[in-house]
Amino acid sequence: MAQPRRFQRLKTQVRKLRLPLLGLFVLLLGLVFSTFDLYFQQDRAARLQSESLLYEQTQSNAARLLTALGRQMDAVQTAAAALSAFSDLQGVTARTTLRSYLGESELVSMWVTNRNGLGQDPSGNVQDFSGVEIVNKALLGQAGWSAAWQEPSTGQVMFCACAPVRRAPNAPVSGAVVGLLTTEQLSGIANLSSFDGTGYIAATQPDGLVLYYSRSLGTRLAGHQNFWEYSDPDSYTPEGSLRGPMEAGEEGLFYYRSPYRGRVASCYVRLGVGDWYLFQDVPESVMMRSGLHSLILLLELAAKLLLCFLFLVFCLSRYQRQREKGVEQAEARLQLTNQSLEIALTHATISLFLYDVYSRTLTAHHVSDTGQPIVLENGPAQLVQRGAVAPQHASTFLGLFHQIKSGIPTVQADLLLRAVGRADYIWNRVILTTVFDQYRSATHAIVTFEDISEERRREEELAQRAHKDPLTGLYNREGLRAQVNALRCSPDRPATGAFLLLDLDHFKEVNDTLGHPAGDRLLREAARVLECLCPDGGACARIGGDEFVLLAPGLGWQGAEELAGQICRRMPLLTEALEFQVPVGISVGVHVFECAGAHLDAIYQEADVALYAAKRERGRWVATRGLNVEPSV
Repeated sequence: MAQPRRFQRLKTQVRKLRLPLLGLFVLLLGLVFSTFDLYFQQDRAARLQSESLLYEQTQSNAARLLTALGRQMDAVQTAAAALSAFSDLQGVTARTTLRSYLGESELVSMWVTNRNGLGQDPSGNVQDFSGVEIVNKALLGQAGWSAAWQEPSTGQVMFCACAPVRRAPNAPVSGAVVGLLTTEQLSGIANLSSFDGTGYIAATQPDGLVLYYSRSLGTRLAGHQNFWEYSDPDSYTPEGSLRGPMEAGEEGLFYYRSPYRGRVASCYVRLGVGDWYLFQDVPESVMMRSGLHSLILLLELAAKLLLCFLFLVFCLSRYQRQREKGVEQAEARLQLTNQSLEIALTHATISLFLYDVYSRTLTAHHVSDTGQPIVLENGPAQLVQRGAVAPQHASTFLGLFHQIKSGIPTVQADLLLRAVGRADYIWNRVILTTVFDQYRSATHAIVTFEDISEERRREEELAQRAHKDPLTGLYNREGLRAQVNALRCSPDRPATGAFLLLDLDHFKEVNDTLGHPAGDRLLREAARVLECLCPDGGACARIGGDEFVLLAPGLGWQGAEELAGQICRRMPLLTEALEFQVPVGISVGVHVFECAGAHLDAIYQEADVALYAAKRERGRWVATRGLNVEPSV
């Protein structure tokens, strides 16, 4: 009989826990699907990271190749500088000097030509370079690299670095030094690598003529000199497996499929020498080796999730047993009525009190350190006397407790309160919910204190944002209107105030020439200048585009015009400070108004007339009294 009873007890517990178990099962499914989604996201992230690594490595190899080419160009230019001291560039002494610089370089050969393009090497061999484009450019004073060309006699792909020879920096060109390199020689000078040797690297011209190739690619070229037309030994197509000739200005990351390497990622970057490109590829399988490892980790995670699920089932079972034992003890400690409990649970409170209408005592829902309930005789008045309520809100606080006697179900107010031992007041929402007896008479009230200081802070922040310009931090048009209205209604307002309407000169040219980020920077710096020049008690605003307002209560005509002159002198200095090529100035319209009848629209119209007159000559201020143009100096 013991086994059927145990089975029956287990069945009962499962029936009681069916909803938590269902929730745990749904949670487990969610975690499994989330794990698969995470795996695929990691796979995509790994692909992007591998592509970025391929591009960065291609850029790094391009830099190394350019460094190797730069060394050879330095050797040619050094030889050209040394030969500038000889009047006869093809004499014995000049050829000896050329031989010494050739020995110190990594070039296969070095030639010196006269102005007609006829060249000699250190051994006295003669060759006509007059038809070579790079030599013609060198004789005109330009140094650089030639396009690659295939020498007819040897079949080698060669290219040359050329530098002009001058007797003095500003003297005419007397000849040129030509240094020759071959593909094999450049490959030995700059040994580039790619992903543990699994990728291919080649420097080519757009038409496919090879300038450099890595060792791994050298075996695939099999004597072919054109990068796009070599025959792939493992391919059934004679044109090979690469993507084909480059378009003008093309570079980036591409994919193609190879019969012996699978899907391959290839990257192309411009070398910056002529129209040369650097090509680098790598099999996608080398870039993405973590697939099987990720699957193993996924299975391990699924096993861990299953163990966690079983452990949670065990914990829930233990918790259910303990909960059943403690139900009677919890019911014995419950003191409030069902109505009071329902009301209390509808509020998210910081503190909860029960108020007795007849004895006017406040009893806290928690107990003190001594284990006794906290009871305040004549509680509302005692809280006021202790300073727990801000003085300006004391009458409102006491009025809440008087209102519930009239049968109002719920009363509330937002008040400044502070806890015992604290000096600062914080905003609290005090809610009193009346508890009635069977005769509908108010006997008690549930009093809740909810901290709403964060809510009030957000409301104040939103209200302030509505009056501020997000770019400059100055007031916007509505904020300026509020400042003018506050000035008009202030009991200690001054008799007059100055209203300066400002417009930046050449702001459109800054946006068109330097871009909108530069224009935004100019607006922010102009706002800082206006804030520095604004008198105490004044306000600055940006009311649209490049139009600003400076409001200065208490200023008369003389002070307003002096302030406008300071602005006109100070603002052009921003051009030097910001290092802009476009001159920046400001036009100002000045108006003085009476504060007692100040209205923004009327003041703005007056100042706008003066601003229109000032903008005719720019960099000036104009006052509405007489509309006389004054210089900015």
